[in-house]
Amino acid sequence: IARSKVHGFAGRYDNIGLIKGKRSVQDFKSGWYNIKAGYQLAGYRAALIEMGEETEDLGMVCVHLHRDGVKKGVYIYQHYDSCYLAFLSALNLWRMVNFNTLKKMKWKWLLHEPIKIK
Repeated sequence: IARSKVHGFAGRYDNIGLIKGKRSVQDFKSGWYNIKAGYQLAGYRAALIEMGEETEDLGMVCVHLHRDGVKKGVYIYQHYDSCYLAFLSALNLWRMVNFNTLKKMKWKWLLHEPIKIK
């Protein structure tokens, strides 16, 4: 499990392994696949680096499979920072949409700003 103490999210990635000789955090999708899988992988990647379990050279890969197990495609991401900013934007949007519920739960990251604008 990848956990961020900075932004208050956690998630379970599917694998860490080698793809084309590069160590990567990997997610396997058996159904519909789109670019948002990269946002999710970027969250895992950032949390693993934050936790000290991985280094900045960790890649991101999504393996898209048919439900019957026949491989459809391997997507190797290159734009880690852009995917992570998209992830943080989605996290912030989720937080704002669910603000009242999270406030009742006393979620400690409710008023935390996930993106620093300079």
